[in-house]
Amino acid sequence: MTPILFGTLAAISTAIGLLLTKSISTRMPAWQVVGPLFLINALLVAPIIPFSTPWSLPTREVLALHAVSTVFLIIGASCVFFLITRGRASGVSVGRAVSPIAVLLTAPIMLGTTESPVLIFGAVIVMAGALLPLRRGFDGLGSRTTLLVLILLGFSEGLVTVLTAMLSLQGIGLPEIYIVRTLIAGIFFTMIFLPKDLRVTDIKPLITRALFVTGGYVFTILGVRNGDVVVVQSLWATAPMIVIILEWIHYRSKPEPSILIGAIVVALGVSTLLGTAFG
Repeated sequence: MTPILFGTLAAISTAIGLLLTKSISTRMPAWQVVGPLFLINALLVAPIIPFSTPWSLPTREVLALHAVSTVFLIIGASCVFFLITRGRASGVSVGRAVSPIAVLLTAPIMLGTTESPVLIFGAVIVMAGALLPLRRGFDGLGSRTTLLVLILLGFSEGLVTVLTAMLSLQGIGLPEIYIVRTLIAGIFFTMIFLPKDLRVTDIKPLITRALFVTGGYVFTILGVRNGDVVVVQSLWATAPMIVIILEWIHYRSKPEPSILIGAIVVALGVSTLLGTAFG
C-alpha cells in the first residue's frame, strides 16, 4: 500500500502545484519564473541531505543517468509552460496522464521488469482517450502541434520517473536524485530567461508553488523506491480530476467537455492499470 499512498500524495501535490503554476503564469513573466522555481525546489530539499544516503564520487553510469534525467526534466518543464500559457491547468494535467505509456514501454528495457499486454493496452487507452479530445484545447496551436507537445510532455514525465528508479537502484539517495537535476535545470532556465522583471513580492507565491511541486516529485521518488514504478507513475494520471475540481471551486467555472472526457478516460485507464498490477 505504501507505493499507492505516495503515488496518491504525489498526484495531489502535483495537481495543486499545476494550478498555482497557471496562476503565476498570468501574473508574472511566465518563462522568467521557471529558473527561480527550480532553484527554490532544490533549496527546499537541501535540508534533508544530512539524513539521507551520503553522497560519493559518482560513476560514469550515475553521471549519465543524472544527465539524461535532467534533459527530460527540462523538456517536460518547457512543455508545461508552453501549454499552460495557452490553456487551462486541467488541460495540461491531462497531457501529463500519458506518462504511464513511457513507463510501460521503457521500464522493461531500462529496469528489466515485465509488464503484461493488458497493462500496455490500458496505457494506450489512457493516451488516446486523454489527448485526442484536447487537440484543439490550446489557444494559437494547431491539432498536430498540440498533440506532439502533449505526447512529449507525457513521455518526458514518465522517463524522469524511470530514470529516478534507475538511480535508486544504483544506491543514490532522494536528495541527490532530486537536487542534482533540479539545480542544473534551474541554472539552465535562469541563464536562458533572465528573471529581470521579477519583484521581491513575487518570492512568496513562487515558494508556495515550489512547495507543492517539490512535494509531488519527492512523493514520487519515495514511491518508486518502495514499489512498482508503473503503479506510482500511473497514479499521477489521477491529477486531472483533482485539478478540474480545484478549478471549479476556485474559478467557479465548469470544466471544458474535452478536458472532462480526457480526465474520465484517464481515471478508467488508471483503474485498469492498477487492477491488473495487483490482480
